[in-house]
Amino acid sequence: MSGEKSLEERVTAVEAQVEEVHTLAAGADRDVADLRVKLNAHVKLLEAMRKTQVDHYKECADHRKEFNSFRAENRAGLAHITRLLEGLAKEPRSEGPSQAN
Repeated sequence: MSGEKSLEERVTAVEAQVEEVHTLAAGADRDVADLRVKLNAHVKLLEAMRKTQVDHYKECADHRKEFNSFRAENRAGLAHITRLLEGLAKEPRSEGPSQAN
């Protein structure tokens, strides 16, 4: 049995392998924990971006309403000015101020 490893040598080799597996598992655990932290940060960032986009959409909708209201007022005002000018154009013109002597 000189070619075969003794039980003690085999147990020592297995213990070394177990130690290596524990080291690798601990490293993997740290890597997963780091990834979780990064993933949570990304999720929070995406949630904040979504909230900002929703707020901006509401602001844009409010601006659109204000702009449409302004445009309607502007059109009404221009229509009124046009009617006034058309009325002036229909009135007979006089030849300057009348001079009474």
